[in-house]
Amino acid sequence: MSYACWITMDCGGLSPLNLGLNHNVTFNLRPMFVKALGGEGIRDLGELQCKDCIPLLLEGIESMMMEIHEYKELNPPNGWGNHRDALGTLETLLDYCKAAPNATMHVQ
Repeated sequence: MSYACWITMDCGGLSPLNLGLNHNVTFNLRPMFVKALGGEGIRDLGELQCKDCIPLLLEGIESMMMEIHEYKELNPPNGWGNHRDALGTLETLLDYCKAAPNATMHVQ
């Protein structure tokens, strides 16, 4: 299983425009996302405007960089994903949000 993350923007049409910024990441990294972002982790970013995700992502990235050993202890035992993958996901989502701050983040 994995999380699918993407952003859309309301451009005044019948439905929001998918901006083509899509990212999938293994659900095995959930404990890291919960530790970094609090609450339900990456799921809590869903349906937020990207500009509101930016500070959350920055805090999560900082936590993952400052407490690297604690996060590495959360690496999944099955080897599907690791600290580097989780950090890369938050950095990718941050790039998406900076590129389109008025878009909406979706996580499924």
